[in-house]
This record gives sequence, structure tokens and C-alpha cells, in this order.
Amino acid sequence: MLFKDPKTDDGTKRSQRGRIVVARKDDVLAENPDFDITTLTGDQSKNDLLWKDGLNEAEVNQSNWNALQTVFIDGKLLVDESLASIRERIARENKQDVAEPSALSKYMKNYIAERWSKTN
Repeated sequence: MLFKDPKTDDGTKRSQRGRIVVARKDDVLAENPDFDITTLTGDQSKNDLLWKDGLNEAEVNQSNWNALQTVFIDGKLLVDESLASIRERIARENKQDVAEPSALSKYMKNYIAERWSKTN
């Protein structure tokens, strides 16, 4: 299992080990109000999202923690979502206004679209 855990680090640079599952804290506590967050790796008490690491494939498949979505598998794009739609979804979830894309964002969107069209 590959991971990093620098000896000189305070724990913030430690990478997650094995497969991981992620869930919203509200969903976890709604399902199990007695869930003990201190059993998770690191201090996740202030997080909106909780994660478990060090899992194998069977444990991941059995878990109902499913805040992650598979986007690529075996080099194939499964979810083609624009940056604008991602921002809108995040703004809805956070109940914020969607900011107008910056000039750099517009440039990068056009640049990527142009490069992508030349490769396909």
C-alpha cells in the first residue's frame, strides 16, 4: 500500500492509505446518532465531510458512505461535467450566489475545449 507520512510533519501531510470512502457528517449522524467520530483517522470533528481510509475493495463495496462519484475508470470518462455546473452545484449546496467566471476561467475553458477538439 502506497502512502506518505513524513517524519518531520505534524500530521497534515499524511496521505490516506488504501481505498477510502467519504460521507457527509450530517448523513452519518442522521443514520447513526451515536457514531463516534474519534474512531476515524485524524481529527475530523470540525469537517463537514468525513472519511475512512485503509479499506479494501470489499469494505468499500459494503459501505454506504458514498459522497464520492467515479469520474474515470480504466481511462474512460464516465462523468462529463462543466466547471460552471460544478460551481452551481456547490453554490446550491452552500446556498451561495454563483460568481461570474473570471477572465482566466473563461480563457482556460476555451483553451481546454480547443485542445480537446483537436485530440478527438
